[in-house]
Amino acid sequence: MKLEKKLKRIIAKCERSGKSDHKGAKNQLIRAMHKAAKKIGKSEISLGLQSSIDKIVNTLKDSADFVDAAEHVKDMVFRSTNGFIHDIRIKPRQQLNAYLDQLQEEFQSGKLSFRPYVYVLWRAKSPNRFYYIGRATDDSRLLGTRHTKLAASLPLCTNISIVFPGVSNDDNIRNLEASLIRLVEFEFGEMPVNNDKRENLDTQSTSNSLVKLARFFTKIGKDLDPVEN
Repeated sequence: MKLEKKLKRIIAKCERSGKSDHKGAKNQLIRAMHKAAKKIGKSEISLGLQSSIDKIVNTLKDSADFVDAAEHVKDMVFRSTNGFIHDIRIKPRQQLNAYLDQLQEEFQSGKLSFRPYVYVLWRAKSPNRFYYIGRATDDSRLLGTRHTKLAASLPLCTNISIVFPGVSNDDNIRNLEASLIRLVEFEFGEMPVNNDKRENLDTQSTSNSLVKLARFFTKIGKDLDPVEN
């Protein structure tokens, strides 16, 4: 399977989930209110509702983040004239030099643009898994031998995918890397194996309704907090 096909499946699933979370948040609040109404003391009602609202807000924020990630990838790669993904099939469990030779051939073949990009190291065959996502300004990043996370990921992968946004400026590359990591996290419940931190992701207008709803529920939670009042 090529990365483009895999990402489009994840994005479609992510967008359906975002709509479901938006609709479900209101139903969750109603259920929480009914449950809290059975409590005797006012403080118990407040604490019970506040706990439920906190969970709803966290779900909405995560959902907004995932929807933003999906929109970034669609805008920068799939809808952009100059955005594209170049997939490289590799044999797992080779010596590091074998990978580097294959990558060097790919860069010298003229198939790739010499501009900043995001690279994805993943396994397309079962078990399907993502091992590392990073960004680079040229071929030296992928061809270097001192990148320990890259070197640790290569023997486990069947694919290296080079992802170019339509415009390779700093903000786009940062947002594209962060978006791809978020989509992997959405699909598998965790970041790629050898990624240990998230980059900040710029918000998109597509997540506005989720963000507004999260703010609304946050305000309700503060109104219920006896310390705040």
